[in-house]
Amino acid sequence: MGRIGSWIWDMLTDEEEWSDEQCRLFGYEPQSIRPTYETFKQALHPSDRDRVLAAVAATLERGAPYRVPCRIVRPRGEVIHVVCAGDVMRDEEGRPVRMAGTVAPVRRLVTLAGTEVDRVRQCAERNRCSPEEAVIHLLRQLIPLTP
Repeated sequence: MGRIGSWIWDMLTDEEEWSDEQCRLFGYEPQSIRPTYETFKQALHPSDRDRVLAAVAATLERGAPYRVPCRIVRPRGEVIHVVCAGDVMRDEEGRPVRMAGTVAPVRRLVTLAGTEVDRVRQCAERNRCSPEEAVIHLLRQLIPLTP
């Protein structure tokens, strides 16, 4: 699938494994950092952080997967638009032990979803925003946000 990052979070050890593409999406060279849940939280755009963390908490509490459009701030300050998705795995007693998921850049999702470029342009013009922000706007209409 190319540019879609993937991750696994072992909640018992608080260690995360990120795919090479996940590292690149977050602005790191593969294998150059030891990612943690804190790494993920700190990379979330401040305006999106509470909403994304609430979606993760709801998944841990209720067990339903989450899918949330948001922004990532890379170490050099570059902001990218992505959709974060994840699900929880539980032990025999129902306690959460692992989470796994993906982070997909919006431009890749546009291709995967077959969204027409003209629709994005029209939305960007109508809302006076960048094409990336227009895609986020359109995705919010298509993908129900987790509260």
